[in-house]
Amino acid sequence: MTSKLEQVLQIRPPDELHFKGYFSDSITVIMTLINPSAKRIMYKIKTTAPKKYCVRPNCGILNPNEISEISISLQPCMYEPTERGKHKFLVQSAFAPPGEVNMENIWKDIIPEHLMESKLKCTFDIDSKEEYQSGEPYDFVPDTASTPVAASSQKVTHEILTNIQREEDSILKMENQKLRDQIMKLEMEKQASLSPLCIKDGIAQISFNWMHFCISVVVGIVGIIFGKYWL
Repeated sequence: MTSKLEQVLQIRPPDELHFKGYFSDSITVIMTLINPSAKRIMYKIKTTAPKKYCVRPNCGILNPNEISEISISLQPCMYEPTERGKHKFLVQSAFAPPGEVNMENIWKDIIPEHLMESKLKCTFDIDSKEEYQSGEPYDFVPDTASTPVAASSQKVTHEILTNIQREEDSILKMENQKLRDQIMKLEMEKQASLSPLCIKDGIAQISFNWMHFCISVVVGIVGIIFGKYWL
């Protein structure tokens, strides 16, 4: 069994990448690589979930005492809490040969005993739902291919959310108008139901006044008649 070399690169954070926020948006964390040695070191970054992340740059060469910041973006998605800890990153490095280096070919021919490796796990501070796949580390696709896809994905997500919001606003306006029509209809029915009652009360009042007048006239006539006989 062959033993790998101890990692020369200083990696920050050293053990864990922490993603915090809402998974409906892209979440980016920074991994810092430092070459404290006097030799050039080439590096390559792999992950168990290559379709979920966009890494820029995902490979390169660090000169002595050089520092490189790696941008790792988790693409918009849903998240299943039971999958916490299943996403991992692998940082591979090796001393670079002198002269120009073909980064695509050199990793195919590198001797395993010359590799230095560091593993980092991912943690998530969110309760969204999506199934994540885990497995062996895979290489990232080139940045020139992954970046437009990520931008397109974010644009489509934004358009979908905008259309949903417009539909909800339209539905609310229709419901509000429907409620206004119902209220107006009820008011008209209420007024219509009160009108006959008012007319009926008016007629009753006129009838009562006419009856009172007739009684008064009769009483007056009777009084005059009795007055004559009394005198």
